[in-house]
Amino acid sequence: MKKFDPFILDIDSPDYPKLLKESYRPPKRIFVRGDCEKFKDTFRACLSVVGSRKMTSYGKRATKRFIRALAGQGITIISGFMYGIDAEAHRAALDVGGKTAAVMPCGIERICPVYQKELYYEILNSGGYIISEYEGDKSPRKWTFPQRNRIVAGLSQALLVIEAGGKSGTLITAKYARKGNRKIFAVPGSIFSANSKGIYQLINSGASIAPIPSKVVELYEEHPAIISSIQPALLGEKNFRDLDLDALEKEIITAIKMNPLSADDLIRRLRHPTHTLIAKLTSLCLRGLIVEEGEKYYVS
Repeated sequence: MKKFDPFILDIDSPDYPKLLKESYRPPKRIFVRGDCEKFKDTFRACLSVVGSRKMTSYGKRATKRFIRALAGQGITIISGFMYGIDAEAHRAALDVGGKTAAVMPCGIERICPVYQKELYYEILNSGGYIISEYEGDKSPRKWTFPQRNRIVAGLSQALLVIEAGGKSGTLITAKYARKGNRKIFAVPGSIFSANSKGIYQLINSGASIAPIPSKVVELYEEHPAIISSIQPALLGEKNFRDLDLDALEKEIITAIKMNPLSADDLIRRLRHPTHTLIAKLTSLCLRGLIVEEGEKYYVS
């Protein structure tokens, strides 16, 4: 395991993130763990991602779809390292070899929550960063979590919100993003879900609806040196011809794209032999094109 000694960046340092310096109430200094030589380049195009700690299966799938696509295009993913959407966003960025940075509500040398130690070091060893405005082993306090959120919002050009309850702490990050004149995107959810209440509050107050990742990428097109060509298959606009699918595989994906279905549902609907359809489902899962959750299949 590599050793990453913390380094300090004062607000007047040339390596202090430009976006953070221009944000609402920027910290006078930040403590960082990671490769100091590559720090500045990592924070040219960033997206902050926040959401509910009570992540649903829908929230998990949405996070994977958006973050894998966006991180795969060279956008650094910023989040707060908490369980739920935060942690899932970090992991999804790592899945595609992307860069991610975690902002802590505690001292730079403390891991919070401690049971995510493995994720903490995965971020560092992949070329990512751990950031805090607190030094040493300082314990988190109730007030340091919302304070941390202003840094999460300030490090990026935009904020993406995936699932948020009506009184979610996620809305605090959105408030800071708004005060810093950042673009806010909200991933729409079910009208029946408590985790959608905060989302629709944001939309009603002016947040842009982001049904697919390409709606977010449009904001970053001014960074051509960082973001290469936009690949529809990565951005949730799958072109079946590009994925080299056979006729039955196309039928399966088309059938579950709008409504998740169980294997029994698909067998009744598509009228193919059971062993053939099960083999195709297994193949599509192994290729990462669909996932099985709760006995139903979803498009990844």
